[in-house]
Amino acid sequence: MDIGLSTGPLVTGMVITAIGYTSGFFLSFVLAIVVSALFVVSVIDHSHQ
Repeated sequence: MDIGLSTGPLVTGMVITAIGYTSGFFLSFVLAIVVSALFVVSVIDHSHQ
């Protein structure tokens, strides 16, 4: 199992418990966007070598 598949729901659950549903799902959405952007940047960087 990938570390992201096990940690994402755990962190989202903790944020939902501490802050609320709206904030928890928003932060998980932001995290997904950031990870996707990092992936795209790393793929573009490796294609120019």
